[in-house]
Parts: sequence; structure tokens; C-alpha cells
Amino acid sequence: MTEPNDTPAHSDNLKRLMQGTALSAVNFFIVIALCFWIAPIQIHTLGERLNGIWQTVAALTGWFALMDFGLNYTVSRFVTKAFAARDYEECNQYASTGLGLFLVLGSVVFLLSLLFGFGASHCFPNVEDIGLIGTVLILSGAAFALDFPLRAFTGISLGTMRHDLVGLAGIVFRIAGAMVTYLILVSGGQLIALALSSIVMTSVQIVVYFMIARHSFPQLNLSRNNVRRSHARTLFHYSVFGFIAHIGNMFIFQISKLVIPIMFAFEYVTSFNIAITFADQSRGLVMSMTNWMLTWLTYLHAQGHKEELLKTMRFGFKFCTYLSGFITFGLIAWCDPFITRWILTPEAIEAGKVNPVFWQDIVPCVVLMALAAAVRSAFEPNVRYLYATAQHHYYALSNIIEGLLNINLCIFFALQWGLTGFAWGTFIASVVVRGIFLPIIVCRLMERNIIAWYGEMLWLFLLVGIALIVPTVATRLLVAPNYPSLFLVGGISAATYFPVIYRIGFSADERRKINSYVFPGGRKSF
Repeated sequence: MTEPNDTPAHSDNLKRLMQGTALSAVNFFIVIALCFWIAPIQIHTLGERLNGIWQTVAALTGWFALMDFGLNYTVSRFVTKAFAARDYEECNQYASTGLGLFLVLGSVVFLLSLLFGFGASHCFPNVEDIGLIGTVLILSGAAFALDFPLRAFTGISLGTMRHDLVGLAGIVFRIAGAMVTYLILVSGGQLIALALSSIVMTSVQIVVYFMIARHSFPQLNLSRNNVRRSHARTLFHYSVFGFIAHIGNMFIFQISKLVIPIMFAFEYVTSFNIAITFADQSRGLVMSMTNWMLTWLTYLHAQGHKEELLKTMRFGFKFCTYLSGFITFGLIAWCDPFITRWILTPEAIEAGKVNPVFWQDIVPCVVLMALAAAVRSAFEPNVRYLYATAQHHYYALSNIIEGLLNINLCIFFALQWGLTGFAWGTFIASVVVRGIFLPIIVCRLMERNIIAWYGEMLWLFLLVGIALIVPTVATRLLVAPNYPSLFLVGGISAATYFPVIYRIGFSADERRKINSYVFPGGRKSF
């Protein structure tokens, strides 16, 4: 069998994945920057109540994502397998079948949005603005329904390893979306205008991502004649566990936005959503920079390169741990002064744009949610391995366990400690499932000793602690609730942390291979 690093096409594929990963990272940095820019404008313009309603509606429509039945990653995976085998006819059959399924499911989502919109009074009885909530639910659901065929085109591009083009398009649409939101807010528009803009933006995205799919795969032939029932059964058979895993994800990440307004008030959704956003963005940044792993592990598994697959896993754990370690440090160390300057400014409080009462628990919530995100991020390669090797039913099981544990712990602790209890529930559930249960499963599948694996992870955590010594000192001496101080501390921290962790955290061979893909001329695989 030909070794991976002996095959130029093999190396070129990985290089494209790395380029796409770099663009995904840029995309997320832009997302974070745009979020920091838009969020205070949105909160101060809409007010805590309307913004809380907007976030709750987003959480409700987010549940419609379950209707993809886990097909989002599945189409990409099977296109990747056919592409690796150079079976372009098979690629077209899976692409056409996937698009047909997404069109049907998107129609169902729109019907569900109508049902929920007209039945909003049953979801939130005795709540003001129920008519507004229903209208926004219908419009947001329509935008979400349009997103379903978009997923098929994205899956085709990712399956043919064009993460670079998908990442570039994502950057453009992130910036355009933020600009549209800003113009709506400053011109006095509110929730209905925001929902309508989502429909327009998603429609444009469908056209653009279709063009990207055609460019990524010139042999693309989306036709009804290429739709295969057998392929649909294969997709659903593989995706059923992804669907179950997605249910767990919804109970982990979205349920709090629905429970908080029932237990407390919509205003508290606004403050807690900041903690969720910080955690989601930190976890999302790590995932975006490791997007290449799923496609690459699938490719290696399909080619039978077991040793190379294990090397990639080891590198993935290092990368995820080092990156999530720095991000988590920043969230914990800088969240209090940053939120004070970002949202809770004296001017905003005096003008009545924000009420400090609803923000009393924001710092402990951010800390706990950041730690929960760190656990999930550091151990993310476990999930990628399970999907790549078609063992993702274990991931589905773990997500259901974590989701059920999360909602029960959140409600239990919220009754004791208020809003902070939600964060405690999420943190404990993440540690139990992502930090203990899932690693045991993956180590057994990889035939690795779990004690030795934990020893390796503890060593990585120790290296992160060493690399954070200078950032910790700089934070204690220089941090203050103003942007110049925060940027200075952040710059010093990054400039000292990453060179240190790069030197002490990676082997000489790993550093050489990283350099070969950061700079032109690289021809090596991990």
C-alpha cells in the first residue's frame, strides 16, 4: 500500500484542508470581532427584553436543526469517500440524493415554523408581545428552512476537500450579515426586520454556495436521475446516530434559553446568552481550526492508513488542548473588565439601556461556561475519530447522556443558586461525559491504555500552565476595564504564550511538518 507522504495528490489534499482551516480560523476571528461590535449595539438598541426574545426565538428555531437528521456531516462524509476512490458517479449520486432529502426536510421545517408561530401563545402563556414572538418565529423558521438546501452544497464542497473556498465565502457572508444587522438597528428596525434580512441573506448564500460546489467538483451533475433510494437509506442509516447526537447537543446548548424565561424572565436570557456566546465562540474557534481533521481522518481510514491516523489523533489532541487552554485563560482572566467596558458602561447604565440587576451573575457564568467549553474542545479529536471511523453511535449515546444530565443538573442547581446554577450544570455534565465517559470509549476502540492516555493529557495541561505564566503576570499587572489595556494584555499574552507552547509542546518533527504547511513548499502529512 502506498504511504500517505509518498503520494503527491494525497499531500495536496491535506494542504487544501490546511488552507481551508486557516480561512476557517480567520472566519471565526472575524465572527468574534463582529460579535463584539454588534452585541452591545443590539442590546442597547433593542433593550434587554426584546433582545432576550430574539435570543429565545433563535433557540426555538435552532431546534429545527434536528430535522436534518444528522445528514449535515453525512453527505460530506460519503462524498469524501467516493471522491477519495475517484468514483465521480458515486459522488453525484450521493450529492443529488442529499440535496433531494434536504429539500424535503426544509419544507417540513417551514411547516413546523408556521405551527410554532401560530401556537406561540401555548409555548409562552401570559407573556406580552406574543403576537410579535409568533411573527418572528415564522420568519426565522422560513430562513432556517432555506438553510437546508444550502447544507447540501456546503457538504459537496467540503466532501471534495475545498474547505478553503467554503471558509472564504463564510468570511464574506459573516461581514455582510453584520453590516446588514447594523444598518437595520441604527435605522430603527427591530425584530421583524432582522428576521426578514435573514431570509434574504440565506437566499443569496444558496446561489453562491451552489457556484462553489460547481467549481469544487466540475463533474457535478445534480439530477433527479441520480437520486438513489439505496443511497438515501445509507445516508439515513449512518446519520441516525448523528441525529441522536444532535438531540443531545440541543439539550446541552439551547435548552437554557427556553427554560430561563420560564423560570426567571426574558431579560436574564440576554445576560446568560453572553456567557453562552463566549463559550460557543471559543469552542467554535477550536472546531473551525480542526475542521480538516474529520475529512482527513475519514480519508486515511478509507485508505487504510491506520498508523498515520493515530499520529493525526495525537497531533489533534495537542493542538486542541493548547489552543483551548489560551482561549479559556483569556475568558476567565479578562471577562470582568471586558464586560464592564463592553456592555455595562456607566453611560449605558445611566441612560437605562442596561439594568445591572440582570448582570449580577455574569462573571461566574462566563467562567463556568468557559471551563465546560475547554473540556469539550480539548477532547474534540475523540468525536472526530468516532465520525471518521463510523463509530459515531458511541458519540450519539454520550451526547444523549450529557444532554439529559445537563438539563436535570441545570434546573436542580438553578433552583438553588439562580442563574449561576445553569452554568454549574453544564460544567459538571461536560466533565463527566466529555472528560471521562467518551475518552474511555475511544481509548478502547483505538486499543490504547486509558491511564496512559490521561497521563499524556495531564502532561499537555501542565505545558499549558507553564506557557501561561507570563500571561498571568501581565494580566495581574496591566489589565483594566478599557480597550487599550485589554488589547495590550491580550497582545503580550499571545506573543508570549504561542511561541513557548510551540517550542515546548510540539516535537521537532511536528514543528517541521507544521512549518511545511504554513509556508509554501510543504509536502508532508501529519
